[in-house]
Amino acid sequence: MAIFNGSGDSDILVLNTSGVVVDWTMDGSTITATQGLTYQGNNAVVPSNWSIVGIGDFNGSGASDILLLNTSGVIVDWTMDGSTITAAHGLTFQGNNAVVPSGWSIVGIGDFNGSGDDDILLLNSNGVIVDWTMDGATITAAQGLTYQGNNAVVPSNWSIVGIGDFSGDGNSDILLLNKNGVLVDWTMDGSTITSVQGLTYQGIAATLPSGWSIAGVGDYDGSGKSDILLLNPSNGTLMDWTMDGSIVTAMNDLTYQGNATSVPAGWSIEENPTTQGPPNSPPVSGSLATTANTTMAPPPASSATLLQPSGGIAALSLGGLMGG
Repeated sequence: MAIFNGSGDSDILVLNTSGVVVDWTMDGSTITATQGLTYQGNNAVVPSNWSIVGIGDFNGSGASDILLLNTSGVIVDWTMDGSTITAAHGLTFQGNNAVVPSGWSIVGIGDFNGSGDDDILLLNSNGVIVDWTMDGATITAAQGLTYQGNNAVVPSNWSIVGIGDFSGDGNSDILLLNKNGVLVDWTMDGSTITSVQGLTYQGIAATLPSGWSIAGVGDYDGSGKSDILLLNPSNGTLMDWTMDGSIVTAMNDLTYQGNATSVPAGWSIEENPTTQGPPNSPPVSGSLATTANTTMAPPPASSATLLQPSGGIAALSLGGLMGG
């Protein structure tokens, strides 16, 4: 969930193939403003050997940070104030810079225990899931997810596609997608999965047809409950599913200046480290790909200093953050 200005409404972060990053300010399904991210007065650019892997409030400030991962496994947290990057910190564990070990990937960011600080969710290639508890850029603990007293594993035909508080209880849930399009919500209490329910719409199971992806999860209308953002990669069309627990209560096209909008070619939404793809959705009339390339795409600028944490790099052992 991206709330860079502390307004309570989630923003949408958009990345160009050139590395330029833009923040869309949202009011429900309406884009109200767009601005390029800056650092020390210059436009911020994500270098080619780095990727955005998550967005979350790691320090409980009420404003989301941006989490970046280097191809070497190094992880960096950008502290945000609106569209301005105010600081950058390498993640640490027990005083050493943290590295994501081989075989593991970051699959989501969420506040699973209701502490006000977001955690980082990691998935092993064998399906094991681990939650890193965060305090700013410091990893304070790690625990494997459990269900009914057993370690939870994501089967190979399922994938984690989003993290959000769909019920408004203060704890983030985990959204999973089956290869057949079925969607399931895991309700969380810390690292414990307390219930599992399939998503429904008008009393019928909600499934995602081929050709659509889940691009992000966020509270775009400030209701206290997360919505699901969907993208049709073939034409850039965007749609917002309003949620009440595991029930889809409404579906709305995203608009900008009164027109249905789409993600222009060469841009991607950086909400979700993994994307898949809505049920029968209303047709989208027109496309505002032209909303972008002047107001949404400031010229590139170097930002290499943002991605160099000080100190040595220490890969975290499986016995440390991966629960043995």
